[in-house]
Amino acid sequence: MGGHRPAEAGMTASSEPRSTPSPTRIVLFVDGDPFLREAYGKEAARGGYQALLAADAREALTLFESAKPDCVITDVELPGELSGADLIAELRRSRLGAVIPILAVSPGAKSLRGVTDAVIGHDVDDFMEKPVHGERLLWRISELIKGRPIGLVAPGGVVVHQALRPVMLERGTDFLQGSLATRDLATLFFSFFATSRSGKLVVMKNKEVRQIWFRRGFPVFAESNLDSEEIGTWLQERGLVQDDALDETRAEWSEADRSLGTLLIARGAVGARAWFTELRQNVSSGIDRLFEWSEGQYYLEYHADSSSFDAPQTVSTWRSPAWFVVEGIRKHYSADRCRALFENSEGPLQVSDSAHFILRELEEPYYFENLFSQIDGRHTAQETLSRHPFDGDGRALSSLAALWVVGAIVETVTEEQRRKQTADPRLEAIRNAVASVTKEHPDRKIARTARIDERLERVRSRRTQKRRERDQGGRPNVASIMGALEKVSSEVVFENGGRLFQIRDYVGAVRAFKEATRLSPHSAHGFFMLGQSCLMLDDSGPEELMVALQALKRAVGLDPDAGGHYHWLGVALIRLGYREEARLTLRRASELGSEYAEESKTLLDTLLR
Repeated sequence: MGGHRPAEAGMTASSEPRSTPSPTRIVLFVDGDPFLREAYGKEAARGGYQALLAADAREALTLFESAKPDCVITDVELPGELSGADLIAELRRSRLGAVIPILAVSPGAKSLRGVTDAVIGHDVDDFMEKPVHGERLLWRISELIKGRPIGLVAPGGVVVHQALRPVMLERGTDFLQGSLATRDLATLFFSFFATSRSGKLVVMKNKEVRQIWFRRGFPVFAESNLDSEEIGTWLQERGLVQDDALDETRAEWSEADRSLGTLLIARGAVGARAWFTELRQNVSSGIDRLFEWSEGQYYLEYHADSSSFDAPQTVSTWRSPAWFVVEGIRKHYSADRCRALFENSEGPLQVSDSAHFILRELEEPYYFENLFSQIDGRHTAQETLSRHPFDGDGRALSSLAALWVVGAIVETVTEEQRRKQTADPRLEAIRNAVASVTKEHPDRKIARTARIDERLERVRSRRTQKRRERDQGGRPNVASIMGALEKVSSEVVFENGGRLFQIRDYVGAVRAFKEATRLSPHSAHGFFMLGQSCLMLDDSGPEELMVALQALKRAVGLDPDAGGHYHWLGVALIRLGYREEARLTLRRASELGSEYAEESKTLLDTLLR
């Protein structure tokens, strides 16, 4: 375990922290070495945390039940009848322990070739080797509790950027979907590690589908619907398995409740070491190919509890998520795609306080340190990109983009920019919607006014016709007149909502379609567009999702033969966590058919896994 002084007992000394976390956070430290426990307590107090110290697993479980900590740091080798691995397993079985971060430390961390072995084998969020540097430990605790700060920081290191967490639904699943035209794929991939989440990332392009499964932020499995990338074909092409043996095993696999690899090994068709080596390479190759796509649709599910989401298989890739991001951007991102990552950046770029820790996740740390020397904290992203070496060296440009994605390079913002970044996104969207109306192009305004005038003219014609009927056959019913006016008004409002939807002003579209459905409560298409607009909102929460659900149910009731209505109803049910009902709804959508047939099939296949 170490010597007789805290600095030698498994932790090295550190300077004053650059940022102070919330004093309300409680961290439970478990270690059999009293000197190291003392060092943990001092470092926790220096960082602003409340430390709980336990000498063994039994004491740790007692403190865990009484204090409900925010994070647990434990040695893998503990004295007593329960080891550190036993303690972790016991904590993960509890409701709180399943979701809070647990970090394991041990003198043998390097033997695991990275943390993915520990993540899979011990279900921890990170794994560090003793001796642990105090400031690095505080940095990882802060990341695991609050998420890695990526993108924006204010002067003094105050985090402005909110971690990449979509809306937390009441049923415990974070869900996000949209177009890759508006979201960067590498950022989506890294968001699992930035938030220490389990789950999966699905990317669809035409009829091709790729899926990556994550456990505690680390990729553990990948697959696609391409026959050439299936693991059996992979082994066959490399001459590692005979054609007849593979065909026979596949036939048995279709009826057995065991993996293809288990059956191949049991038959002697492939060796166990060869299987796991090739599976690791196959998964790494699938992740690498993911970064090739810059177009298509994406679908994410985040789960705080890894036990609530299981991949078909799990394999240690021996690589960190940051490594995959760097390699993927370097190999597959064009110069324009790299520059697009910085298009919304306005403030000067600077090296983050935790950059030297992040470099430990990467290869070629000295190369990246040389790039850091080009970031002086005075030049904006656009100015930096126009300077040497980023203006002509594609490798330097892609490396800078990768450092931005993993949080080693951040942006400093002014107080005015900080207020703007931390403003209520919904109010900001409303202000932008109002501004877009006031800045409407003159030609578009003329065309819109002409359409309204044309509709009003039709109203006047109908009114004239009604007067004639009244003069000939008596006075018309007041209700019939009001009904006609409301019908025409709803058509005008609906057309306005359609225009707002086309320009992606979904906040304005929701408002317009709500009014249209109020004026015309029997319009199936009106309710359909209202539900679809609610689902397209960037910050749609439980309230908006329930509005979408009710609107789409109404649309299905009014037009039960429209497959598109069932498709979007299924999407709403998925986002609310009603997976079984969503499965039945999407199956009905596939039976009826619609322009969303391919998406319906993909989502249905995902739910059936």
